[in-house]
Amino acid sequence: MRALTLGCLVLATTAAAQDTTSIAPARPRIGLVLSGGSAKGFAHIGVLAALERAGVPISVVSGTSMGAVLGGFYSIGYTPRQLREIAASQDWTALLGDRSDRQMLVPDRRVVGSRTVISFPVRGGRVTLPSGVVRGDAIMRLLERITWRAQPVRDFTQLPLPFAAVATDVETGEAVVLTSGVLAQAMRASMAITGVIQPIRLNGRLLMDGAVARNLPAQDARSLGADILICSDVSGPLLKGDDLRSIVDIVIQTVAFQMAEHNEEQRRLCDVLIQPDVKGLSTFSFEEVDDWIARGEAAAALHADTLRRLAAVADTARGSRDIAPLLRDSVLITDVMVSGVTAQQARNVVTRAVALRVPARLSASSLDRALSRLSATHLFSRATYRIDTTPTDTLVVIEVEAQPQDQIGLGFRFDDHRKAALLFTGTLYNWLQYGSTLDADVRLGEPTQFGISYLAGRGVVSNFSMGAEARYTRTLLDIFEGGERIADINTRVATFSGGAARTLGRTTVIGVRGGLEYIDADFRIADSDTAQKRAYYTAAAQLWRDTFDRSFFPTRGISLRLRSEVGNNRLGGRNSFTQHVGDVEQILPLPWSSALRLRAIAGVARGADLPVHRVFFLGGTIPSPAFPETQPIFWGLKPNERSGRAVQVIRASVQKEIANEVYGTVGVNVGNALERWRIRSSDYIAGWGASLGMATPIGPVELTASGRRLDDWPRLSVSLGPLF
Repeated sequence: MRALTLGCLVLATTAAAQDTTSIAPARPRIGLVLSGGSAKGFAHIGVLAALERAGVPISVVSGTSMGAVLGGFYSIGYTPRQLREIAASQDWTALLGDRSDRQMLVPDRRVVGSRTVISFPVRGGRVTLPSGVVRGDAIMRLLERITWRAQPVRDFTQLPLPFAAVATDVETGEAVVLTSGVLAQAMRASMAITGVIQPIRLNGRLLMDGAVARNLPAQDARSLGADILICSDVSGPLLKGDDLRSIVDIVIQTVAFQMAEHNEEQRRLCDVLIQPDVKGLSTFSFEEVDDWIARGEAAAALHADTLRRLAAVADTARGSRDIAPLLRDSVLITDVMVSGVTAQQARNVVTRAVALRVPARLSASSLDRALSRLSATHLFSRATYRIDTTPTDTLVVIEVEAQPQDQIGLGFRFDDHRKAALLFTGTLYNWLQYGSTLDADVRLGEPTQFGISYLAGRGVVSNFSMGAEARYTRTLLDIFEGGERIADINTRVATFSGGAARTLGRTTVIGVRGGLEYIDADFRIADSDTAQKRAYYTAAAQLWRDTFDRSFFPTRGISLRLRSEVGNNRLGGRNSFTQHVGDVEQILPLPWSSALRLRAIAGVARGADLPVHRVFFLGGTIPSPAFPETQPIFWGLKPNERSGRAVQVIRASVQKEIANEVYGTVGVNVGNALERWRIRSSDYIAGWGASLGMATPIGPVELTASGRRLDDWPRLSVSLGPLF
């Protein structure tokens, strides 16, 4: 019936066009309908390319989920070639994750945020399940960048191609047709994949993936005025049991049950139904862009004759209606407004984080960075923007929802030296003071650690920070003689400290701290037992700078840590010990996805009453989670094989990305741990190291070979998970 109707319409239009003595009826307007389907939606790009080659003029577009994203981009003027470039150039793993851009994080979150594998939100004092695996901040930033030119358009029917996106009301399950508002936000609502990306609140309604209510929005293209519908449907059949390999697959299968009935209803409205082959690839095969596009083109080719006939008779007039003006690459912004919060403290944080000085010319990238900085404060559950224009002004309105991202987290780590360890963390924001953080963590394994810290200011509310920390560490230190381990030192250290610091930008902290430190260490050397039990008052000055582009396998940036500390076993007495430590690493990008890593470590400690955990221990290939500043790694030595009151290490290595997120590293180091500070070449030893590592969702996995000489059998070590 659908084919008969389409054929009659085409024939009637063709005959009228040939009869010059009659008044020809209006040419049919063609509507393009794009279904949801996550990565499968990339097949729509191939369909679009085939339509353009056939000369089929599209008059309106409707889409759901990924169909809404690609349809929205197409409606504002992006070509199939540009859509392919957009899809292929994204890091979809990062987009579908919640890790904030490290460059945007304030210093206290750079280390804390990289330790856990999974986290759960805390709301109202209770641990809850997240409404989605990810919040979708990175996806929101992407949509805002790509739709920049349509920012001022509030009526989607005034886009170059009238457009509608379909979302689902979480409370009622009803389809919500979005034809107005901010385009990026409408697309984000439509693609809030059930169980994967958190819903978003628009116009008072909590909205999620439109696939739940209407995955193929054919009726909505009709409502926009389409006479003929070309539908690209990548819904696909239900998965078989063997194909349900993850909880995400099961969630999608559950949604697919609901989709089946309304899909059939919508397909009956389509005049041309294009169904690309979706077998053999995962719903989340985002890296297979070209394969999906080829499948879309192949499916459209099956309708080539029909598409050519439509191209001959369809409406090609697009200039007879009003089209909203689109933005240039940059615009003059005259003011910035904050919406969604009334508390002055929250408004101040928003203004401080976005750091937009107006009037000024701003672009999509500048606003992208501004909103990324705001999201990285972790004080807001949502941060978006819109651009409003008036006859005299152009305003940026920052829209936020004030909900601190309190959470508990779980981390896992294994290495062949310290074996398995678990980490439990908790973070509360705005406790006692707005913008503050209260962090607690428990590490079970070797070493065992308990800690709690409080920090106010932290570069979010102001550049000045004040905080306090309590920490307990129990660890074993090895004593070597002649390259052989002869003793263990069971060390227990409790510290209580407070301090103040000045934050310089988002990369540098300089500060002072003071406190009380208690050590209880048991030595067993040969047949004699000794012990060290002492409390010390300590004071330290420190500088920390970190511009690494990422936590694992960084490719550029610098890390600088300087600390100078004094300790005394009684107030007003002579210093019991002093310790000074410096650690700097520079990473320089090289051609061919490579980087040169240069590192220098120097430290010296003095005093007759030096605590054992402040002695420098050198060796191993895996940093110490207990006292990383005084226990640097050294390729070619066993863990803790050399010890002394001074340490000097220089390391040079080359890191290369061999495949996607797979890295190889080779390098050498020279240095030693000495009983006193001196620079004498005869004291130094050398070693080499080579490793193969991979960044995974549960942290880095790394296999390292190292040795003192190239002709010796190398020492192997393996580690899994982030360092904590």
